[in-house]
Order: sequence, then C-alpha cells, then structure tokens
Amino acid sequence: MKIVFPSSTPRQFAIVREQGTGRPEAFSPPSSWAVRSFEDVKLFSDKDIPVIHCRFADGTTAGFMLGEPVDLLDPRPIEGQLTFEKPIDSQTPVDEWIEDQIYRYAGRFVFVLLAAGHRRIYLDAAGSLPVVFDREMRIAGSTAAGLLEPAEFADRFNRELFGTMNILGGGWIPAGLTAHRGIDRLLCNFYLDLDGWSVHRHWPTRQFDEAANPAQCALTIGEIIQRTISAYCARGSVCMALTGGYETRLLLSLTKSLRRAVDFVCFYSRRSDRDLVLSQRLARHFGLRFRTLKFPPVSFAEANEWMARAGYCIGENRNTFAVTRELADFDYFGGGVAGEVGRGFFWRPADGERAINAEAVYRRLGLPPCKIVEEAVRSWFATLPCHDPLLVLDLAYLELRVCCWASVQAYSAVGPRHVYPMVSRAAFSGMLSLPPSWRRDDDWLRLVIDANWPELLTVPVNNLGPVREAIRSAVRVARQPSLIVRRWRRRFA
Repeated sequence: MKIVFPSSTPRQFAIVREQGTGRPEAFSPPSSWAVRSFEDVKLFSDKDIPVIHCRFADGTTAGFMLGEPVDLLDPRPIEGQLTFEKPIDSQTPVDEWIEDQIYRYAGRFVFVLLAAGHRRIYLDAAGSLPVVFDREMRIAGSTAAGLLEPAEFADRFNRELFGTMNILGGGWIPAGLTAHRGIDRLLCNFYLDLDGWSVHRHWPTRQFDEAANPAQCALTIGEIIQRTISAYCARGSVCMALTGGYETRLLLSLTKSLRRAVDFVCFYSRRSDRDLVLSQRLARHFGLRFRTLKFPPVSFAEANEWMARAGYCIGENRNTFAVTRELADFDYFGGGVAGEVGRGFFWRPADGERAINAEAVYRRLGLPPCKIVEEAVRSWFATLPCHDPLLVLDLAYLELRVCCWASVQAYSAVGPRHVYPMVSRAAFSGMLSLPPSWRRDDDWLRLVIDANWPELLTVPVNNLGPVREAIRSAVRVARQPSLIVRRWRRRFA
C-alpha cells in the first residue's frame, strides 16, 4: 500500500511551546492555517476549528479551548471567549479546578491550561478531538499529518506496526501509540505536561461508589444526555443516527419533545440489514423525519486519503465514510458512540471477582499479538487508580478502544460536524456508578427509554427473530472473517 500525505487537513491544528522547544524551525504549518499566541504557546489551526480564549474573572489568561464544548447548564454556543469565575489557588488546587470547571462541559474539545505555573493539554471525556505529540520536536497537534512534513510523514510511517495490528482488517493501535515512529497519542483521562512533555492520569482517582438509587442514577444520565442533544439543537440543525441497537434507541427516546427539531438517518449496505429493517419500523410506527442512505462506492484513492488524515491509525471505515457527505445540509450529525461504557463492553459473565492483569486486558481487546503494543498496555495498566476488575475493563474500553478507535476518526469525517451526546464526564461517572447487574442486562437503558418514550420498546432491539438472526450471523462470518476473529479473541482468548 502506498503511503500518501493528505491533500488537505480540515479542522486540524498544532500547538508549539515557544520557550524551550526542541526543533520549532522544523515545523512548517499549511499556509492557510491561522496563527495565535497565548502566553508562551503558539497555536496553528485550520479555519474550521473553533478557538475559544479562556480567561479568569480578573482578566488574566486561563488558556484556550479548541472545538465545541457544551455547557450542560446553559445550551447557548460558546463563541470566542469563556470566563471562569473560580480561580486556581490554595483553596482550589489545579486538579480540583479542572474537574469542576472544565469537565462540567460535554461536547468535543481540547483545553490547554496556561495558568498558575502550569502548561497542560486536556481532552474531553472520550478524547473525541484527538491529540498526538512528538516529545523530541516538543510539539502537539491533531494527527501526524498536522505535525510532519510530507517526506517525514512517509519516512516515519511504521509499516510493520500497521501490518501487525491489521489496520486494513479492522484493527487499531491502542495505549498511546500511533502508526508513526516518535509520535504518541494522548489518551482521554490523561493530560500532557508541556514543561516535561510527560503524560499523567488525572481521572479517575479511585473506585466509584455504587449508586444507592440506581433508578435515579439512570434517569440522571438520561437527563444529561438530553441536555447535550438540546444544546446542539439550539445551535443548528441536527440529524441523529438510528440503528437497531440500544444506544440510538435511547437517544431517540430523549428526543421525543424535540422530534420536530431532529431528523434521523440509517446507513445500510443491503436492504436486509438489521439496522435498516428495525429503524424503518421505528420510523413508520412513530412518525419520524427519517431517511435511509446506502453506503456509496469509495475509490482506493479516497479510502487512502481518509486513512492518511487519521495518521493511518485506523482503516475499518475507509470504505463507508463517504455516506455522511449526503448529510451536508445539517450542522450536526450525532450517534451513540461511547454508550457502551455503561454496558460492560469487555466484560464476560464470570468477571467481577477474579483479578485481571495487563495481559488479560490486551486479550480482551481482541487484537493480534504485538510486543510493542502489549508493553504499552502494561504501561497503561500501571496508571490505574485501583485494580477492581470491572473498572479496569471499563477504562480499557473507554481509553484503549473508544479513544484509540472511534475518536481517531475525527479528522477524517466528512459532511456535518460529528457529535457524541453520550460523551461527558457527568454521564460516564453515572454509568460507572451503576450496579454491575444493571449494566450487564441493559436495565438502565430500558429504564430511561421507558421513562421517556415507552412505546419504543415495542420494537425489538437488535433482534429480527431466531431464523433471520441465524442467517445474518452466518453471512457476517463469511463476509467479515477478521471481525469474527477479533471477537473470538476478545471472548475466549
């Protein structure tokens, strides 16, 4: 496969520390990028990524944000400037301030702290606006393509790792590694210290207390997600994915009062696709504004460009991504990404009592054996706040799967802005506080759906009946053997 440098870098950026940089002269941003200075940090960014100057109440600089944070207490768009009333001081240490002031926001964002003697980069709750960095060059940014010249982009490409991790067959590169030598990925729940160019975990700091009232906890999660959807509706036109699964069914239930403000779409390959059959049934029964879009053909060059924009760290959706171009008349496209944080994605029936180690975590990822990546997972494992087996698996899903697989596709997306209403610190904290039984059996999702739009549960979730499901499984095994191998590894290895 020929490695190409992307022809454009939409919504990408680079952050350079002006003092003590390693080789700032080696960085040459695209001529179309804007340049801004914040204290001793320079930001180079594409015109399509929003930049928000953050200040304290006394007018001093707190830092800046990239992306579109959503204030769960105020749905209005945040444009240009943001003021924090609470300072960082002896009464409010920096870690406490970050949780209180920054992680009150949902949405996709990067926050760069430039205050109280700190120079740090933080990601949103799922790292859905990704950041990579080069310790030697002392530069951080969106992807390898945003940091490197075309020749270096090709020279530093790790073809062996790309092949070993089976990127073209649905694999990905977890635990802070990328497909380019010397370029590391910042994981969600970690910050990058721009003084020492080191990464540190900042959340969670301990095991979660189990919710005393699981039903109320579930309803609160639903309210948080609903406020996030409402905020996007207040900002522009919204289209939401609709499948046969639980996450999009829950999102649909939370839009009952917003139905006239939200459209729905289902993507499909064949008319017999389960998602299509069930979503059409929902649309007919409940009068949704609904459209179906078949995945269009994608050329090899288009697929390669898509991977290049993501730094060649992901390849699974390279042949289907173009379908969202058909939604260009919307401002936002939303889906159920990261909802499985609350569903024990990596859990097995026997999990809960037995300890789990780094090797077991790697096997749960379902990825091929690879010493470099396995060592990176061991390093990640050493940062965990506790070794409760279920929390370990949940953080592995969020930090090693969602952050390194779903989020990595951010800069390759086409069409409207892609947003994830289920992503926020508040929602994740609620999910991780639910009793295991509520999560294993999807009780909390059904409760939220039942509380908001109970009739939706009359349409089966991810089920076409025993005969059609058996046929569907057989066809999928034949068409996607690499996916089946990965699932087998995850469940039985």
